[in-house]
Amino acid sequence: MNRSPQGGRPLGGAFLPGDLTAGVTVAAYLIPQCMAYGELAGLAPINGLWAMLPSIVIYAWLGGSPYLSVGPETTTA
Repeated sequence: MNRSPQGGRPLGGAFLPGDLTAGVTVAAYLIPQCMAYGELAGLAPINGLWAMLPSIVIYAWLGGSPYLSVGPETTTA
């Protein structure tokens, strides 16, 4: 059974539907938000998306908290 890099819960299986739902939900607000921040900075919207990519990839590889939101602003609890 595959485990996440930090030895946490198993990857896939019973968690997959919830993880996919969470990923789509985060993408639904994160993509337009990053594009808007790129535009506010006076850059092309695609630059906002490229700025988001490294943090998400690094967190997906190393992160282990189901409560951490990765994005350009803090999540309101």
